[in-house]
Amino acid sequence: MARKGLIEPAERLSDKVYAKLREEIDSGTIAAGQRLVEVEVAGRYGVSRTPVREALIRLAREGALEPAERGFALPSDDHLAMRERLEARRLLDVALARAAAAAIVRGDVDTAPLDAELRRAASAHAQGRARAFANAHHALRAAIRAIAGNRLLARCGELVDDSFRLGREQLYRVAGNREATLAADRALVAALLAGDADAAQAETLAFIARVESHAAPAN
Repeated sequence: MARKGLIEPAERLSDKVYAKLREEIDSGTIAAGQRLVEVEVAGRYGVSRTPVREALIRLAREGALEPAERGFALPSDDHLAMRERLEARRLLDVALARAAAAAIVRGDVDTAPLDAELRRAASAHAQGRARAFANAHHALRAAIRAIAGNRLLARCGELVDDSFRLGREQLYRVAGNREATLAADRALVAALLAGDADAAQAETLAFIARVESHAAPAN
């Protein structure tokens, strides 16, 4: 019987290590600032260092990790990093929102996930479950990227969006932040379902401006 937490050998072991690390990053098991060193991760999972190295490099290329002393760590959340991420989101999210609205007008996409994730977010908000709310918000954004239909653009958006995941749970422990985000998400989805690209762009920019204002350093 395998020990708890270990990964059984398989043909694509690096994929399983990647998936396990992804799960731990998304769940908050791996904390901000925590270093991930090849030999330590390999020992924890019961695998060799090679698949761990491949998985860590893959996560770094995706922006989920950044190089650190003797290994990797979760990206920093300083004001400069936040500003850079928001600038990227301003470009990508607008393009994705407009593309999603256009796809909905064409009528060749499944919009059911939009309503499903909004309901999931509303339920999590009502129950005060910050992590579940953050996950639903993240899933809603993934659904919009899928509807947009541009795989490369969606991939770029996903890379930037992943860099926000760590701070979301802490942010959404405050009920007011959940309420504001839920209202913004509902407004964006309404614009998308109406096929109104201009309104979807406006809602996207308004939400990013609110995030930017919240993240601005105090004078």
